[in-house]
Amino acid sequence: MKIKLKSKVLQGIPASKGVVIGKVKKFDFKLLKVPQKEAKSKREELIKFEKAKKEITRELELVLEHFRGSYRKIIESEILIINDPVIEENIKRNIEKGLSAENSFIESMKSFLARLEESENFIFKERAREINHLVRKFLEILLGRPSFFDVKKETIVVSDDVSPLDVFSISKTPNIGIVIEHGGPTSHSVIVAKSLKIPMVCAVKGILDVAKDGDEVIIDGWSGKVIINPDEETKKDYERKPLLYTEAIQKIIKGPKVGKGKERKRVSIMGNAAGLEEVEEIVKNKGFGVGLFRTELLMWDPAIWHNEDKLAEVFEKSSKMVFPDPLIVRLIDIAGEPSIPGFEEKNPFLGLRGIRFLLFEKEILKMMMRSILKASNLGNIRILLPMVTTVKEVEEAKSVLEKAKKELTREDIPFDNYIPVGIMVETPASALMVKEFTSQVDFFSIGTNDLTQYTLAVDRTHPFLAPLYSEFHPSVLNLINHVVKGAHPYRKKVAVCGEMASDPLGAIILMGLGVDELSVHPDAIPLLYGIFQWLEYKKVKEFARKTLEMPDSKTVKEKTIEFLKKNIPPLSIFYE
Repeated sequence: MKIKLKSKVLQGIPASKGVVIGKVKKFDFKLLKVPQKEAKSKREELIKFEKAKKEITRELELVLEHFRGSYRKIIESEILIINDPVIEENIKRNIEKGLSAENSFIESMKSFLARLEESENFIFKERAREINHLVRKFLEILLGRPSFFDVKKETIVVSDDVSPLDVFSISKTPNIGIVIEHGGPTSHSVIVAKSLKIPMVCAVKGILDVAKDGDEVIIDGWSGKVIINPDEETKKDYERKPLLYTEAIQKIIKGPKVGKGKERKRVSIMGNAAGLEEVEEIVKNKGFGVGLFRTELLMWDPAIWHNEDKLAEVFEKSSKMVFPDPLIVRLIDIAGEPSIPGFEEKNPFLGLRGIRFLLFEKEILKMMMRSILKASNLGNIRILLPMVTTVKEVEEAKSVLEKAKKELTREDIPFDNYIPVGIMVETPASALMVKEFTSQVDFFSIGTNDLTQYTLAVDRTHPFLAPLYSEFHPSVLNLINHVVKGAHPYRKKVAVCGEMASDPLGAIILMGLGVDELSVHPDAIPLLYGIFQWLEYKKVKEFARKTLEMPDSKTVKEKTIEFLKKNIPPLSIFYE
């Protein structure tokens, strides 16, 4: 007789949309401990190391077969690191000294990371921060631990956290989903999961304790619900939901168009991109250009990053693809992501990032400026300065831009002499000083991910504080409203390019606050255009004003869902 297990519903934060039903496979990396032991046999440890190196290289190459462009470069660079002859020689030398393969690997990677950290090139220092998950992956194989690479179809991966590589490695497995106990909806892993259309829910407190390997689980990436051991009725409901969701989206996209009147506001829906592949998706989904071209992934490809003309080629191709719509290129933002223990800044989110880094490394800033200018002949490229907090930073950056223009003029290279320059508004400082910036910039782009964490003093990657992180907090909404009210009298447009813009609830509020442009994940473009067809701007504006006076983010979300259900009935299914 089959024992009926008790159903349990946990609530997390929806990260990547979609519904999937499958069996739990747990990966608790908190338990990954490397014993301090000496090698019993040097020969056995050398064989173990060689075997692990071949295995992880083979697995990475299998993942590599499914990708091209920017994401491919990340994986290729990790294969090069694993097979680096200097690292390999250090590992073998440590094994000869009597260390185990695991401890030899750790010591060698510490040495490798130290060299990157000591480099004069800040890009190399940033690369050191990106390979923590690679170290962990190699240690898993050396210790004989289960790997994400082994996941079968119809599996729900349950873990404390996941890396972008983990997400890559399972992306071609059918009917897969991810639930993590920690983390927030703005991490690199979530961005990758969205790009690869893998349903994901994060910040599900207690999931590792409650879920058991083999448990049947439903994850709803729309609502953030995780249902463990669902009953048959619930299971049947969710088996129908993907079709119902698809039908609802089609109804919204086709939906009733509101007649154009005085209170009709056009909000341009643009797309976020990190490479040519996403620019193609934006064009296919009829986005109004690229609202945020992230340049960070380009640094993974040395052939591009160290070559001004190659960078210009990427920007020029993107510019032609979206013409006459705009291509907004954000200069590289060395962000405060978690790094290898022992090699991080004491306070990375308050450290050398964004425009601070670029003004510290002005040759990199000028090289990026020159590459963008070289690609600007069509007149549709804009420059976006990241993480600006003072007017002086803008003045210094524009001074470097002028130097780049003079150099190109002497070299007889054509460019757009009137290329617009804007700033990212990501801190309360820049939001509150918006009027002072209007004389220096041509447009504003609000990054709600960072603006939220700096306003609420919540690290958006902190394992225990993710539930406190919410773009719907009235303080964040009031800052956005302040930026719009401060910019519009000077005829400066305001865009939003954070995750809030891709969320239907967030998009409705942003429309009501008077935001001019939303830059979103390419897949979200058709749905948002559809949503705006259902809405009367006068009603949305009145509702958005009310959210500014609400006491907390929970109330804002609840009231926005009520407004949404009343005005866009087909969307109700996503918030049941």
